[in-house]
Amino acid sequence: MRLAIIVIGVVLSFLILALLSPLPFISFIVGALLAPVIADLYVRLLDRITRSKRGRELQLTVGIALGLGATPLTLLFIGLWTILLILLVMGTVIGRVMYQLR
Repeated sequence: MRLAIIVIGVVLSFLILALLSPLPFISFIVGALLAPVIADLYVRLLDRITRSKRGRELQLTVGIALGLGATPLTLLFIGLWTILLILLVMGTVIGRVMYQLR
């Protein structure tokens, strides 16, 4: 179960940034609007996988998985837009997911 959560988190964050990275300014607007929706959908998926379990261990696993998924594109596209996009979008997603999993 923990492996599935990690794989889904890594793939989800990689896809989010891969789709938003090529569009410099529009990605901030789209990312700011979609980040809370993506976080909510991810928590609902986690609820189905874990049967609505909560706790510190799940929070850390999900946070690390989402962070690991953002790392390859951060290293590939090192630049101001990518760093700001990651801080905005992934920061919002990780923060909301970890808050909802308390």
